[in-house]
This record gives sequence, C-alpha cells and structure tokens, in this order.
Amino acid sequence: MRFAAEQTRRFRAVGRDDDGARVQALASGASGWLAGTPEGVVGRGAPAPMESLPDNDLSALARTTEGLWIGTFDHGLVLRKDDGTFITFDETVGLLDDRVNRLAVDAEGDLWVATDRGVVERQGEGFVLRGLLDRHVFALGFVDGAIHAGAGATVFAFVDGAFRPVEQPGERPQDFADHSAGGVLVASAEGLARREGGRWGLTTSDDGLTDDWVTAVAVAGDAAYLGTYANGVARISEDRVETLREDLWVNAGALAWLPDPAGDDLLAVGTLDDGLWLHDLSEDGWTRLGTADGLPDDDVTAVLPAGDGTLWVATRGGLAHLAPR
Repeated sequence: MRFAAEQTRRFRAVGRDDDGARVQALASGASGWLAGTPEGVVGRGAPAPMESLPDNDLSALARTTEGLWIGTFDHGLVLRKDDGTFITFDETVGLLDDRVNRLAVDAEGDLWVATDRGVVERQGEGFVLRGLLDRHVFALGFVDGAIHAGAGATVFAFVDGAFRPVEQPGERPQDFADHSAGGVLVASAEGLARREGGRWGLTTSDDGLTDDWVTAVAVAGDAAYLGTYANGVARISEDRVETLREDLWVNAGALAWLPDPAGDDLLAVGTLDDGLWLHDLSEDGWTRLGTADGLPDDDVTAVLPAGDGTLWVATRGGLAHLAPR
C-alpha cells in the first residue's frame, strides 16, 4: 500500500420554503427566519462560519458544489467550505431535525438529508420538506434516476413530487447502489435485493452470504461488494458469491470504491469499533487503519471518495482526510 510520502501520519484530522405555502406560525431573528406550514417547518438562515465542527459524533458525508456536507447524530448538518470554515444548519435555522442519518446528492447536484423526522432537500439557502414526515429515515441514496429512502421495513422512491413505496423483497433497507450492468441494488436486513429487467431477486445466506443482514453495498466494475452486520465483506460477480472477510462489522452505508487510473483500486470499509479497512482489489490484500494511525475514532460511520484519490472519513470522534496511495 502506497501512502502520500509527505504525510508523517496517514490521517489528517479536520476540525474538531415553498412559494405559496400556507404559513401557520412565523419567527425571525438575527440568524434568519422559520415558518410553520402544514408540511412542517421551513426557513432561511444565515449561520455564522466557524473554525471547527459543533460536535465530533458524525453520521454521514456528501459533497456538492457548496462543499463537503457532514451529518451529525444530534447536532444538525455541517457544511465544510473549501476555505476550511464550517457552517452549521440545525433546527434553529430551518433544518427539520438535528438528528441526521444519511445524505445523498441527486442528478442536479442537490443535497438530500434523511433525519429522524423525514427527508428534506437543500434549496437555495434553506431546506424544503420532501416527505416521510415524522418517519425515522435511516437509508438514503440516488439510484435508478430517483432519490430512494428507507424507513421502517419499506423502500420509498421520490417520483412525481412525492415519496412512493416500492414493492421489493427484503425488509429494513440499509443502503442503495446502481449496478454497472443495469438494475438497482438494495442492501436490507433480509439479504441483497436486486432489480433487473423489471424483476426483483433476493440473494441470502441460502445463496452463500455469511449474513443475511446486508448493511452496505458498493459497485466496482462488474462486481458488487457487500458489507454485513457482523460477518464481514462479500463480493458478488456473475452471480457467484465470494466471502472476502468474516471478521468485520460494517456500518450502514460505510462502503466505497476508490478507482485508480493505474489500476490500484481500493475498497474502503468503515467498521464498528475496528477502524477503517482498505482492500486492495488488484492484490487482494487488506490494511487496517485505526487511532494509532491518526484516525479520530475506531467507529467509522461514513466514507466518501473526494474525487482526487483521497478519502473523507467520518467517525464517532471527528472527521479525517486520508491519502491512501
């Protein structure tokens, strides 16, 4: 594994209204305004930039043209701008709920936020409620040309301006991915669901998985990589299931492919209390990185390729930036 030569440590720690809506309540202040509508709370805020995160207990990552978005477990949503400053969006400036579970970006580059009370979309300087109000939404992704969300036992797709249930096998969705060969992959607590040619199938332990509870899915080339609740990582290629490791507990959605022009592709795996694992897809080797290597915490909740060969890593102890090659 080749790491950036200039780094003495492998990780660098980073920071410690719809028009025409019927308004039932309104409040304003120095930081912006909030309006209560039949669909929930909307608003516009002007939070001040900060030099650090409001909390180190992080849950999710995404990137838009505005910068790097960081979800926290109970301190709202944070935007890290390219100048290194942080802006926090929480309930006081119009965010639906401070408990951010997952983030996704649609085809237009807009940010979607899954919270414990529903889903909102970033619009202008604020956030607009898109649905699933008062639902605990714990999975979110942009697949098959639409935002998909997981709440309870059900998958919902945002179609024609509303979230609509999707009939599919596998309850309690955990993660989503588009398959390179066509179709949609849904990680669930009952296996990996795949829609291909308009038909659904379900891969389970009966087909060779070590664990039916699939927590994360990532696609690299023609292979799908799966993270599981307590039985490691598997690969599915040409309908053949191969177990790569059986000793990792992969956090929901914490799986990412890092392509490399030279062919040194990596799979990044975020685990519960066992750090970040990097799988070299060309040499089939594994490298573990933890707090001894500069990682803020060994509970890795999200991983996001930065697009330049580096990786953003969210943990229960803060944010890190890694140059793995």
